[in-house]
Amino acid sequence: MHRIWTGPVVSSALAVAIAAAVAPTPALSAEKVSLAYSQTLYSSHVVIAREKGFFAKHGVELDPKLFTNGRLTLDAVLAGAADISTTAETPISAAIMAERPIAIVARLAKATPTTLVHVDSGIAGVQDLKGKKLGITAGTGSEVYTFTVLAKAGLKPSDATFVNLRPEDMPGALANRSVDAINTWQPNIANAERVLGNKAKVLDTARAYSESWNLVVLRDYLKTKSNAVTALITALLEAEAFMTANKAESFDILSRVVGVDRSVVEQSWSNFEFKIAIDKAIPDILEAHSQWRLATGNLPTGVTRIPDFMPAIVPGPLKAADPARVTLPGVQ
Repeated sequence: MHRIWTGPVVSSALAVAIAAAVAPTPALSAEKVSLAYSQTLYSSHVVIAREKGFFAKHGVELDPKLFTNGRLTLDAVLAGAADISTTAETPISAAIMAERPIAIVARLAKATPTTLVHVDSGIAGVQDLKGKKLGITAGTGSEVYTFTVLAKAGLKPSDATFVNLRPEDMPGALANRSVDAINTWQPNIANAERVLGNKAKVLDTARAYSESWNLVVLRDYLKTKSNAVTALITALLEAEAFMTANKAESFDILSRVVGVDRSVVEQSWSNFEFKIAIDKAIPDILEAHSQWRLATGNLPTGVTRIPDFMPAIVPGPLKAADPARVTLPGVQ
């Protein structure tokens, strides 16, 4: 196969306290910030902050730049076409291994990918994936997740056939039996379940892998624009508080903006953890990605070991917005 790089309900009193804690960022004038992101449920913080006017409230004049996936958003930042990227760990691990000067300033979300199988495929457990056609999105967390699931079952990637698909094409491919299983994230799983009905079955993979969604900038950008990044994060923190306290309205907004049925948003919600943070999960997930890259050869030329990811994690802007959100020891 050709390889490419790439909550609980809260009381109204608590909701008010959370919102009050997210105070507007003082600013003499709005700071223009270009943000590259993909309009998916992973970017719920961004969608809600835009729709509710939180960026403007905190002194950020947002210049949104939409892309179809996180790899392209990070490419835009690396090329100087955007200031900030929302992206998953797969392109981040590639960039750090290639010694690109990026800085992770916060994680926005975590999610659990899922394996959905066609009941006529004969797949009852993970061991039954051997010899089957597995739909993945190459070079993304979908491929890393699948690699991890197979490894935990004592299988190698060569024990199955990988079919490279766009996430939005996976439900149709599973329905027409082009593949026996799909390995992807929400809302694609919920969409596939709607299409297949009783022909769809979620495989128990024991939450083998978590994918993350992160805010990334170039280190040089932080030298002069750290306050702008803090203001943007503050707006996203208010969006998080809003999502926690106003789930019904949040579902309505996300359904309309992202373009998926409201029931799919609601069904998908439990697969996500929307909590802005810098914690131990960030280097742990990056290390898991590096293990995959070393095992598959999907890495920059000359790289032979897992790098130290800590220098690429920069907590300053998040600390300025909410110090309690930074719990990773050893970061500067």
